[in-house]
Parts: sequence; structure tokens; C-alpha cells
Amino acid sequence: MQVSDWIDSGAAIAAAIAAVFAGWSATISLNQFKAQTKEKEESDRPRLLPVNKNITVEVESIFTDWDLNKPNLTPIKDKFVKAPIEMINTGKSFAVNIEYSFRLLDDISDFEDFDEDYTLKFIKSDAGIFTIHANDTFEHIFYRENGKDVIENRGVNKDMNTIPYTRYHSLLKSEESTFLLVPNYFVVLTNHFVLQYSMLNENIVKLPRLSLRLKYSDQHQNEYVDIYEMVSSKKHIQMIDSKYEGWIDFQLIHSETPKKESPRYF
Repeated sequence: MQVSDWIDSGAAIAAAIAAVFAGWSATISLNQFKAQTKEKEESDRPRLLPVNKNITVEVESIFTDWDLNKPNLTPIKDKFVKAPIEMINTGKSFAVNIEYSFRLLDDISDFEDFDEDYTLKFIKSDAGIFTIHANDTFEHIFYRENGKDVIENRGVNKDMNTIPYTRYHSLLKSEESTFLLVPNYFVVLTNHFVLQYSMLNENIVKLPRLSLRLKYSDQHQNEYVDIYEMVSSKKHIQMIDSKYEGWIDFQLIHSETPKKESPRYF
């Protein structure tokens, strides 16, 4: 082989090596660009965060509402109670088309009725949705009758189904907050725990766990789904007679964009 042939071969090999390195460098740059773009998208996206809530309430009945602004003079009446959960948009952009719903995660058979003063019955429909039938005596019910204030003791009966109602909020800007309404059965089952706590081994009585599903979009109509576990925490619980002091805690258990299939919490 002549010297010129060696030179041509060397030049070809060098060119090939340069091309390989150029392609490798371009791949690295592309991957870095994708990583930076994804990081920026994660940083710029809206992110809705439910806030852990402190609860201090005198539980006199399983129907005691958690109205923290005034004494509990009326039992739970509606599908949602008077102690809402604050939710903050901690992201850098606004969230729109916000949907949220709760679902009971526990096996309903875990909530046994240990007390003769009130009853909890769990009825399963053909669609698999449980209804909680509860009755109890509520003391010092306050109401108006013929223009007068009346306070008396009454027996209260209520049916609460555990179907996951979906509620909506149109817009939440960055660092703004709104409030989520808590389903009545969560409070009734927690009150059940409080009333039994001092009489029985705490491991026997169960606190309810809900999943909170949040679905929302950003300004580019990208959709996000976050699922949290919600529980009345035992970490800082204090019980003095029927006074309950504790926290409602949230833990993120799933987060996604709709391109991925949601786990079957719903």
C-alpha cells in the first residue's frame, strides 16, 4: 500500500471517529435539552396541594359536625361538613378546570360497632356502593321554632352513601388557595373512633382513610392527576374525655399526566 493510501485510510478513519463523537455529543446535548425542558415544565406547572388540618373538637355524638368557628349546636345535616380542607396552588402557573372527589379506601367491615348507645350499619347496593346508616342521640340541638331559640335532646337518624361525588373549581392562580368540602361519612367514622378510643384498645377501632383525587389543567390545556391519601392521623392525637385534638394528614400516593393509566382508586 502506498503512502497516499495510508493517508486516505487514516483520514477516513478520523472522519468516522469524528462523526461518531459528533453524534454522541449531539445525543448528549439532546438528552440534556430534554431533561432541562422536563425540569422547567415541572417547575412551571401548577401543583395543587391539600394542607394538613388541625382539628380540636368536643365530640358528643357521632353526628358532631367539625364547625371550628362556633360551638357544635347542630348535628351533621348535609353531604359535606362545616370543616373544609384548604388547598393551595404551589406551582408557578394557574390551574383551571379543577375537579376533586373523595373515596373511602377501607374495607367497610373494618368499622365495627362497639357501642350500644348508637349504631352503625353498612348496606351494600347492587352497584357496590355502601350506605352507612347511623342513629344516635344528639344533645343540645339548637333550632328556631315560632321565632324562639330552642335547645333540646333529639334522636338523629341519617343515611350516608359513600359514592365519590365530584366537585369543581374553575380557576386557582399561583399561591392562591381554595377550600375542599369533606364528605360527612369521614367525620362520622372519625367521631366513632373518638367515642370508642377511651373505652377500647386503640388498635381495635379504626380511623377512616380516603383517597382525594385532583384533576386539573394548565394554561396549555395539559392535564394533571394527583391522588392523595387522607387520614385523621394518630401521630399527635390527644384525647381528654370526648375532646379530640389531632390532624388530618395528606400523603401523595400517585401523580401523573393523563397519558398514563390511573391506578384503580376510582
